[in-house]
Amino acid sequence: MPTLLSDPPTSVYLLGAAIVIGLFAWVWIDRKRGSLIGLGIGVAILGLIGLIDMLFESGREESIRHTHAMVDAFNARQAEGGLAHVSEQFRYQNYDKKWLAEQLRSAVLRENVSKIVVTDFDRREVRQEGNDTQIGFQATVTTSFGPTIYFVLATYRLEGERRKLVNFRLYDKFQRTNAAEIVPTAWAK
Repeated sequence: MPTLLSDPPTSVYLLGAAIVIGLFAWVWIDRKRGSLIGLGIGVAILGLIGLIDMLFESGREESIRHTHAMVDAFNARQAEGGLAHVSEQFRYQNYDKKWLAEQLRSAVLRENVSKIVVTDFDRREVRQEGNDTQIGFQATVTTSFGPTIYFVLATYRLEGERRKLVNFRLYDKFQRTNAAEIVPTAWAK
């Protein structure tokens, strides 16, 4: 399914609504059968786009859903639930899924990370290449020292029927990808 239909940007809905309003004005002024048919076609096309958007999940939407599921599992102190969304091919710099699992389990056990919140999923940061979908978002990590906000680029890969996390990169929340990647000091070798 083309992304323009399965995950249309707001501008598609705004353009469709503007066309339908214009067609409604045409019906109001003209009051003929042809203008009414045009309005019906416009409404039907806009409704069809909305229906397709609701029925089909795009790679971006699926990646966002898995990101929320991982964060919800971590916030519920269920590291294994979050790891179910991580690929066996996961790589963060020179680390693999086993390392990530250890980091998550130790953070859950020590409870030094009290909460993670993900927001601001930016459509401008979405990249779709083959089976890979990259999304950008803001993550607020609250620890005993207070909150730290990162801009995250996460890459999900379609594995069978699901997308799983294969990589992520952390950046400064303001400079985003214009600055060097951040490696948390607790994770540095």
